[in-house]
Amino acid sequence: MSDALPVNSRLPQPSRELTLTKRLQNTLGRDWNVAYVFMLPTVILMGGIIAFPFLRAFYISFTNTTTREIGPWVGLTNYINLWTDIFYRRAVVVTAKYTIGAVSLKVLVGLLASILLNRLGNKASFWTGLVLLPWIMPEIVRAITWKGLLDPMYGGISRALMELKLVKAPLPFLGGVNTALPTVIMTNLWAGIPFFTINVLAGLKAIDHELYEAASIDGATPWRQFLHITLPGLRYVLIVVTLLSTIWTFNAFTEIFLLTGGGPMDATKVYSILAYNYAIGGLRYGPGIAVSMTMAPVLGIFIVVLGRYMMSGRRLYEEQTTKTPGVFSAIGAVIAWPFKMIIRLRLA
Repeated sequence: MSDALPVNSRLPQPSRELTLTKRLQNTLGRDWNVAYVFMLPTVILMGGIIAFPFLRAFYISFTNTTTREIGPWVGLTNYINLWTDIFYRRAVVVTAKYTIGAVSLKVLVGLLASILLNRLGNKASFWTGLVLLPWIMPEIVRAITWKGLLDPMYGGISRALMELKLVKAPLPFLGGVNTALPTVIMTNLWAGIPFFTINVLAGLKAIDHELYEAASIDGATPWRQFLHITLPGLRYVLIVVTLLSTIWTFNAFTEIFLLTGGGPMDATKVYSILAYNYAIGGLRYGPGIAVSMTMAPVLGIFIVVLGRYMMSGRRLYEEQTTKTPGVFSAIGAVIAWPFKMIIRLRLA
């Protein structure tokens, strides 16, 4: 009998350590064994500022906390009580009305304003800068200004309507149960139009003008051109800005709190103001945080959808472009690198 080893035993077998190294390299990148040293400060900072406070707040929502010291554990009692709380259910409905109404109007008005500015061509520089004024104004200044203008006795809007004989008596814009929510929506519309207008205007500039010329030669009406050229060309921009605006509007607090405080008769009390009233006003930190935590899954859905569209848009851009990245692209890649590493670490 021959003492030679079988052929399979002579071949080098891949070690488990080598396989693990290869998997880490495929997941985290080629330089993963060096990158974690540079990523460690960012991970610690993000964990200390975001992760730890969120987890601590999530834990407090299961307790009966009324002071700075965490109170006794009560389990799901705070969450169960919310579903029978009429104030909570009303706040959810008001939040939905406020978000849907404000975002819908911002999409419509922002789209119309961007189309008008795009038609002005080179003459639109002044008007574009004017459109940005509501966006750059601090939120507290914006709220105080609108509260003064909407005052029923001394505000400029009521006095102007009375002088024009459109109304006979001062209108309680922020003091009426039926007018408070529409008024707050209008103030949010005024503040949010610049974001939609500038982004959609940039999307319009990116659409090839030759498409409109070809459609015009073929006899397409302006409405047909809008439906089959403008809207498809703006699809990605509209989806991204709408999702971003929905997240910001859904979390609105400062402007509504300064204008109405959630009143009158809870007509403008969104969930963020209700959580503030429970936690800060009533010293019931558990139920207050529970109100916010019940809305976290809704925001999570918006964030996941937004991330998917942003990543799909990036992949589409990378497939369509063949040019060598310039200086600004390189700077953007360096800035985005830590965030990509966090995502990869999370996936790993």
